[in-house]
Amino acid sequence: MDNEIYEAIFKDKVELRKEKGKKFINEYELKEDLGEGSFGKVKRVTRYYKETEESAEQNKSDYAMKIFHKTVLSHQRTCFYESNSNDPKMTNLLEFADNEINIHKYLNHPNICKLYEVIDDEDDPQQKIYLIMQLGDLGCIMNFCEITFKYIRNQAILDYLKMNYMQAAKLLFKQLAQAIQYLHEHNIVNRDIKIDNIICTTLYPLNECCKLIDFSTSRIAEKDSIFYDCAGTPGFRAPEVQFCLNDGYSPFKLDVWSFGICLYVYIHEKLPFWGEGDLETDLLARDQPLQFEIQDDLLINLINSCCAKKPQDRPTIQEILDHEWFK
Repeated sequence: MDNEIYEAIFKDKVELRKEKGKKFINEYELKEDLGEGSFGKVKRVTRYYKETEESAEQNKSDYAMKIFHKTVLSHQRTCFYESNSNDPKMTNLLEFADNEINIHKYLNHPNICKLYEVIDDEDDPQQKIYLIMQLGDLGCIMNFCEITFKYIRNQAILDYLKMNYMQAAKLLFKQLAQAIQYLHEHNIVNRDIKIDNIICTTLYPLNECCKLIDFSTSRIAEKDSIFYDCAGTPGFRAPEVQFCLNDGYSPFKLDVWSFGICLYVYIHEKLPFWGEGDLETDLLARDQPLQFEIQDDLLINLINSCCAKKPQDRPTIQEILDHEWFK
């Protein structure tokens, strides 16, 4: 973990231009769409630069650019629950986007996708916010082994991973646990950890290949905080989130459940609970036990403990990292 104080660069001027048929936002050339985030579109962008003023050649780096449309988000109303309160307040999605930026811009960990720059110009006629982030060029971790065998030339590493698929899982999920531990140590809960939000950005070094992305539902929380809002993605979220109207839930234990589900999905290549709708999916998660197709007792124990029906029975992230399966 990097303990140095970090903050993404903030720029309050945006310049939109075209050069030789190419579109630019400031120094970033817009490329293809990469997908849709919770609050906006994500595009690949390329930044061109020179190492020194005297350099004849230009270098380039690719990034992901997440684009928020402020006007659209400000007109979309939603409920917001403050920590330890079940009294909903009305707000808009722009407030949620601002919350995501205010949390993500300080995060500095090798297993968390870094936010480098925020461009927010109040005079921008398009009324957009642009986030420049680390690019997950190698895709979702579900493709990790295929990616590894394609790009890594170190035969010893390839033989090690081919010999035991579980070694790849240990490599990736130890990194995911370390990312969550970093968040929890800084009183941040993610609340939407899912397999699509765990990507590979590099294979060198291997211990930094796994990155957690998307902090749109993240919140600041104390260790004893109780939340009452419904967060997370059906299939990956803990059942108490759907059934928390009276008692609330611990957001830290929600992240632990989601970690366990992601590990299950990586091993089995399917969700353990899936119904015809969100409510049925959450009911299955609440009422049905996990069904395993593996013989690894330590791994089964780890996943079962993370996905204990009672949140208080789930381990802390440190206890996950200390589990025998990771030895």
